[in-house]
Amino acid sequence: MVVCDTVIEDKGSGKTSLIGIFNGIETGAFPVQINEICVYASLANGHGVSEITLRCVRVHDDRETFRTFGSIAFRDPNTVVELVFRLRGVPFPAPGLYAFELLCEGQLLLEKRFNVTQLDAR
Repeated sequence: MVVCDTVIEDKGSGKTSLIGIFNGIETGAFPVQINEICVYASLANGHGVSEITLRCVRVHDDRETFRTFGSIAFRDPNTVVELVFRLRGVPFPAPGLYAFELLCEGQLLLEKRFNVTQLDAR
């Protein structure tokens, strides 16, 4: 799972490009919202249709800051499914370590840690 600025999906080649990969943000004030952010994940070894959830939690207290839902379909276990979550207004109430968590049918599949820090006010 990767956090980035944008994801480009080339219809001709079928290739996916992740643009502006990053692992955290710095900001001067809290709470803060990221205007646009993409979360990309690639999954395999699935069976049929499954419900998925992407959520963001503050690691130290497991407080959820947002969640979104969807479903994915695997034709067979060898099918690779690419997921792109194009998110707007993702909130971060305070500095700290956060985690983007991808769950399938309620079970954690992937986790991406994300640092949110406050700029030094010198």
